[in-house]
Amino acid sequence: MHWKSLRRRFGAITAKNNRSLRYGRDDNFNSVGMAHPTGDSKMDSVKNTGINKVEQPAALTVNARQAAAMLNVSVRQLWRLNSTGRLLRPIRLGHCVRWRRAELEAFVEAGCPNRHDWENRHDSN
Repeated sequence: MHWKSLRRRFGAITAKNNRSLRYGRDDNFNSVGMAHPTGDSKMDSVKNTGINKVEQPAALTVNARQAAAMLNVSVRQLWRLNSTGRLLRPIRLGHCVRWRRAELEAFVEAGCPNRHDWENRHDSN
């Protein structure tokens, strides 16, 4: 492998790590912003600043990375499942591709049927 391609490949990883350190991303949180199952968050040790923060409601839709994390698969596998019709049909908001969080959770509870069966089941209701 040429040294430029190695530098490009490993340089991007280093830049990403430096960027996350520069903006103070917590080590106990993954890329989706969810706490890792092991260990407590470092945010527990931060003192309350006295500013009342309004809690944001849970998002109604999730992007591909968040949907993949919910299903415990890679983003690539999520797109494979989508292209073969074994995942819910996503919705489009402009150029953004999203899945409804509640529908994704109901899909998993139903045993992850293929898209055709899922849509027939919900069209009959």
